[in-house]
Amino acid sequence: MMPKNTICAVLTTVATSLMPFTTNAESADTARSTYVGSQGGFDVHRLDLADIGFTIELLHDAAGDRVLIVSNQNSGLSQTFILPAPRKPSQGADSVRIQTEIEARPIIVRNDGSGFYGIYEDGVLIGFLSISSDGTFTFTPEEK
Repeated sequence: MMPKNTICAVLTTVATSLMPFTTNAESADTARSTYVGSQGGFDVHRLDLADIGFTIELLHDAAGDRVLIVSNQNSGLSQTFILPAPRKPSQGADSVRIQTEIEARPIIVRNDGSGFYGIYEDGVLIGFLSISSDGTFTFTPEEK
């Protein structure tokens, strides 16, 4: 078994060697969406992550149907995800949602644009966006 000071030294060395490749997620800004209008009966909220070339759009209608579209602006690739029904507000089922906002909160961001983001709707985690250095990406919806 390694002594504790050896383990700490190894962890410090590993963390220091990764620093040039990783931006502090706390120093990265949380990106917030803007309402861009209505399209085909859906309200559209867009989140531009211009520094890494990604756009996230949340479309929702009065019936509560929600669609998330993640697009890589550099490659033109996009993926569409049908999201589960939102959690009911605590005020009751007859409460009306006035505004929807989506956020991308960085968890790990690397200097090459790759990283891992928590995606939130109105402050509630809806999934995770993972972006690789070659621009490919995956969105994993949060399990209820």
